[in-house]
Amino acid sequence: MIDIHCHLIHGVDDGPPTLRESLRMTEEAAKAGTKVIIATPHIKGTDFDFDYIFEHLYDLAKAAGEKRRESQAEVPEIKLGSEVAINPILCDQVKKYGALRLADTRYVLVELPFDIIPTFTRDVLYKLRLKDYIPVIAHPERNRQILKTASFYVELIDSGCLMQLDAASILGKNGRAVKSFCKKVIKANMVHFVATDAHSSKSYVQLAVKSRRRVESWAGRDFAEIVFVTNGQKLLRNEEIESCL
Repeated sequence: MIDIHCHLIHGVDDGPPTLRESLRMTEEAAKAGTKVIIATPHIKGTDFDFDYIFEHLYDLAKAAGEKRRESQAEVPEIKLGSEVAINPILCDQVKKYGALRLADTRYVLVELPFDIIPTFTRDVLYKLRLKDYIPVIAHPERNRQILKTASFYVELIDSGCLMQLDAASILGKNGRAVKSFCKKVIKANMVHFVATDAHSSKSYVQLAVKSRRRVESWAGRDFAEIVFVTNGQKLLRNEEIESCL
């Protein structure tokens, strides 16, 4: 698995509280077969404390490297990204701050509110595409308006956005309606990534392994390989990912 959405960095937003717990997450990720994790702390508003994030990421990467050398343990490669809350000046922010992009590529993980679709959403996503950034919509299945109006989900894909579903949603942990929506879009091949969106080590293996099995049962092994591995590899290489429409 290439996990493009994971709250791995300790002491940052609602991720693990300690370095030890972050390391446990990398251990569990290795058990699940995860090769690369893009750590994506929440970024909201305009006041970004990147120095704090960089410091904690450095400590984590150093500790993970030491663990790899000392015990020859499998440890996923860790890269930096952000889960950026959509806002009217997002395009300018992404251009100014490289840390807002996934693994220093042109892909941007964009989070919508859970209850509404802001009126500026279309305009912001359009501006990102004009500047050759590629929006990856984080867990669209958890937005109540998209659940009610699936046509907007299709519109987002048609406009050049990519879709990332949460493993927990596929497993029904966010409700039956969300799981049902996931099943429909997966069976229609209208998904580009599945990620753990994990915040702790507790359920990482279950999220990664069981959700992949569920996707395989709904859409086949080839499609599961695309959304868990292939598209993640293309993203890391900054390559174009084909739309599913």
